[in-house]
Order: sequence, then C-alpha cells, then structure tokens
Amino acid sequence: MRSVPLVLAILLCARVLSLAAANTGNSGVPQGWSALQYDNYGNDLLNQHKFAESRKYFDAAIRLEPSRWTAYYNRATAFTMEKNWKAAINDLTETIRLQPAFFRGSWDRAIIYRIIGNYSAALNDLNALTKVTFQTTNPYGMALALNWRAEIRSICPDPSFRDGKAAVADAKRACDMSKWKYADYIDTLAAACAESGDFDSAVRYEQQAIDLNRSGKDASIQKTGDPIGDKLAVKMADYAQHDLTWYFKRLEMYKQHHPYHESARTGKGDKAK
Repeated sequence: MRSVPLVLAILLCARVLSLAAANTGNSGVPQGWSALQYDNYGNDLLNQHKFAESRKYFDAAIRLEPSRWTAYYNRATAFTMEKNWKAAINDLTETIRLQPAFFRGSWDRAIIYRIIGNYSAALNDLNALTKVTFQTTNPYGMALALNWRAEIRSICPDPSFRDGKAAVADAKRACDMSKWKYADYIDTLAAACAESGDFDSAVRYEQQAIDLNRSGKDASIQKTGDPIGDKLAVKMADYAQHDLTWYFKRLEMYKQHHPYHESARTGKGDKAK
C-alpha cells in the first residue's frame, strides 16, 4: 500500500467527511451528527415503531461509517417489521459479515428464511448456530438452535426437508439441555415423534407439554427480577396461553395417528411456532 503524506491524508479525510455531511443533510436527517448519534436516534424511532423514519437515520450512520454493524442490524429490524424480507436478509448478511460473534443476526436470518420458505438456507444458518453455540459453551443457544432445526425437520410443508429420526434426536437433545423445562421444546419433540411414526410417544410428550404449560412452571414465563427479562416473560405467558389451544389440537391429531405439518400455502401451518 502506498504511503500518503500526513497533510494530504488530513485534507482527504476532511473532504470525505464534508461529503458525508452533505449527503446526510440531503436525506431528511439533521446534519453534523456522528454515526453513533444517527444510529442511536434511529433506534429510538425503531422502538416507537416509526420504521420508515428510523431507516433514514440508519442510512446516515452507514454512510458515515460503512462498517457500523449495529446500524445494519437495526435497519434489518426495521425492514423485518415492514416485511421487506429481501432487504432485511441483505442487512443481516452484512451484519454477520462485519460481526460474526453477534449470533442474533444469524438467528433472525434463519427465522426470515423459514418465513419465506427458503428452508435450505434456514437449516444452513441453524447448522452453523448449533456448531458455534457448542464451541462457545452456550447451552441455552444450542438448545434453541436444535429445537428450531427439529421443527423444520418435523413439520416443514416441503416433505423433502422432513426427517423424523433426525428431528427426534435434535428435539430430545434440546429438551435434555434445557432440563425439560420448556413446553415448546417438548411440543417439538412430540411433533418429531409423530413424523417418525411413533405416535404413542407423540401423545405422551404432547400431554407433557400441556401439563407443563398449565402448571405455570414453563421456564420461558418465569420472572427473575430483571426488568427486561420480566417484561419478556409476561409476553411469553400470553403466547403460552395461545399455544395451549394448539397443543390440544395436535394431541388429538397424534391420537388419530396423524402427524402435524405446517401449511404449504402460508408456511406457518395452523400457527407460527
């Protein structure tokens, strides 16, 4: 790489910054802010559900600092809320490239791939997450990745991606790692057993998921005293009540020796798990 005299470098830097300021000034955001300020203000707007407006600030942050991965991730979140899946995937891919250790980018991308029916790409992300969570000794993350992978292998509307035997192995491992404290994981195991043809086990595990849900001891709804975590627990409790209805429906399906599959039309079946 060629060396640039210090004075010239300063002049070039000043020119680049002035151009960046001009560009942000023409995009409907205040001039003269730092990339961090644009990113933070955009995040405030994002939390207010002002998605289109928030993206203007993330755009400005990225123009000033193209390597600012948080702005890419935040903008991906805005695109996701707007259901602009292609744009969200592009920004999540850039997030992962810039900050591979931020696993949330891969989680979110796997979810979107599944929503749009790109099950191969979703499984690729989940395979990578299973591996990296194992390497980093993250049992919670690994159990989550295994559960999601088991879901696709159990209930995917495309039969070419279903594999009951592999799904049972993943789901059982997820349940073991989470100490059988998550009704949703046990529900996934029931679906995996049904896909593999073991309907007696499917009925037993679905009933276990129902009992855990109704007992109020599901780990996903337990409060710990952390304000953010407790707020999430309240939301999860609402979801758990909605889940219970579908647990009973699937229980009846398994009693009739019918596996549960997502709907090919919506990609979400009777409900989005």
